[in-house]
Amino acid sequence: MRVVASLTTLPKRLPYLHKTVDCILKQSYPLDMIYLCIPYKTRKGEEYNIPEDFYSNNNRVKIIRGLDYGPITKIYPTLFHEHDPNTLIITFDDDVKVHPDVVKILVDKHRVHPNACLSFSGWCVGEFPFYLQYASTNTKDVRVDWLQGVHAVLYQRRFLNEQSLLDYTIEGKKVPKSAFMNDDIWLSVHVLRNGAECKSINKRPLDYFTALSHRRLDSISGRGLNFEIGTEIINLCIYFTRLGIFRESFSAKHSVILYFLPAILILLTIVLLLQRYTSNWGLRLSILAVSILILYNIVFNTIAAG
Repeated sequence: MRVVASLTTLPKRLPYLHKTVDCILKQSYPLDMIYLCIPYKTRKGEEYNIPEDFYSNNNRVKIIRGLDYGPITKIYPTLFHEHDPNTLIITFDDDVKVHPDVVKILVDKHRVHPNACLSFSGWCVGEFPFYLQYASTNTKDVRVDWLQGVHAVLYQRRFLNEQSLLDYTIEGKKVPKSAFMNDDIWLSVHVLRNGAECKSINKRPLDYFTALSHRRLDSISGRGLNFEIGTEIINLCIYFTRLGIFRESFSAKHSVILYFLPAILILLTIVLLLQRYTSNWGLRLSILAVSILILYNIVFNTIAAG
């Protein structure tokens, strides 16, 4: 079974790329090839200046030059070099230190889930009132709607079609433009439509991935985390849910912090409102007790269900 790695970077991060590549080269399960997909220029016109001796003497590292396809540049050019449908392609972010057993763990999990694409974390759209559930540090492997690329993703070549991947259409209709910048979502949609499952495996990501110091530089999207990106993700999730592509949900125990924080904020808001609008301590305590019971049942009953 052929197993390869694929990743890309930005011009500002190129001097640090070796930190991640060296980790990938030292994997306990040796990779057949590591593809570095490095465009000649970014879509904004920034040039990549690659040193002449950059892994030039390592026959397990291949640099692919070409166009900038946006965030999916991390895997798209590799598809033209790997044609066997059984090949496993593992994508990595360029700003993380990777544990030596990451590839071995993903390959072992592939043998358990031969029809799935896998990562150490992912997201479900979920159901009311728990939308956008984060699958991380699971007690078991769980199906998710989309896989999170920062914690590496194992794709099977047979679920990837280079033509439709770059087409950004579904049944002849253009998907929202934001899908172009949100590669994790678009790639997951793509493999789901081609018959794969997306699964977050039962490993703790913090044990296997460490952010490198240069992560403070521009992200692959060049945008970083902001309100606009959050809105894009929510809108994309709504869009692909309506198409019936996203439909996974699980209990709060996989992302309990997402529920406790809003619950605490709600309780604080209730306390402040009670202090302002009533001086009756009996009424205050009664309303607060009822609020706690309601929130307790929402959070802990959902946890127990999982």
